[in-house]
Amino acid sequence: MKFILYVFIIVSSFSCSKENLSDDKLTLSRVPISTKELKLKGYYYTKYDNSQKVSIYFLYNDGTLLFAGDGFDYNNINDYEKTLLSENFINKLKNIKFAWGIFNISDKFIQLEKWEPSSGGPLKSYIKSGTIINDTIFVLNQSKRSNGDELNKIDKTYYFKKLTSKPDSTNSFIN
Repeated sequence: MKFILYVFIIVSSFSCSKENLSDDKLTLSRVPISTKELKLKGYYYTKYDNSQKVSIYFLYNDGTLLFAGDGFDYNNINDYEKTLLSENFINKLKNIKFAWGIFNISDKFIQLEKWEPSSGGPLKSYIKSGTIINDTIFVLNQSKRSNGDELNKIDKTYYFKKLTSKPDSTNSFIN
């Protein structure tokens, strides 16, 4: 019985089309961003799950975004900033596809699109959208899969934190 199960798994894995196993493509166009809508000389963070844990995004003038991770304790964010700028950490991020994405701004409307990891499958692309409150705060209130399959309401407020330097936006995933 085990042998038949192994054969089924192997045959199934070879019979999947390559298209079904490929990562989603990002759908937003990357365009240069004016710095008047949002400050970009630092990063944006949001607290989640009614805790002191934060997620961090870097936004760049070239329209690229870098997701630097989540689960970091806000009370120790200054210590984490040292990690964010360490060469070892930056080199690791440059090789993680789902750390990268694109963002767009149109007046007070913001969209962020990036890949999200999935369990055992290709990376799915999601667009999160919302409103810019001022040049240091934006709120994301919707998340949708770029192919239109999923649509969810969210409520994430992102705050700017100035940083004297930040990782550059060079990566092999966003052209």
